[in-house]
Amino acid sequence: SHLPELAIQRVAILLSSPQSFVFCASSRYYHSVQPKLRVLAVGCEPGVFVPSWLSHSSLKELLAIYIDKAEPAHMILERISSRHGAEVTHLHLVAYQDCIPDTTALCGIR
Repeated sequence: SHLPELAIQRVAILLSSPQSFVFCASSRYYHSVQPKLRVLAVGCEPGVFVPSWLSHSSLKELLAIYIDKAEPAHMILERISSRHGAEVTHLHLVAYQDCIPDTTALCGIR
């Protein structure tokens, strides 16, 4: 049996992690109705070190993937398909040195 298209998209959006892709890849039908990846936030968690524009109400209904600083971001980014990379319209990157964000440096990089 199939879940309604809206339910599949809602679950993917609520997951807001690489697990969104795993969920949508679980069946051909789920994959075909997967929402477009619009927001990619690397090095942060939802609600933690997130700029105000990322919390804007218009972005809440988009598929946003948050890659936590503890995850191997470089490996996850390498596995993002060309299709998903082309869908991204908003990118947020928090760079860490010694696992502490440098909010005083340009782009968070010291």
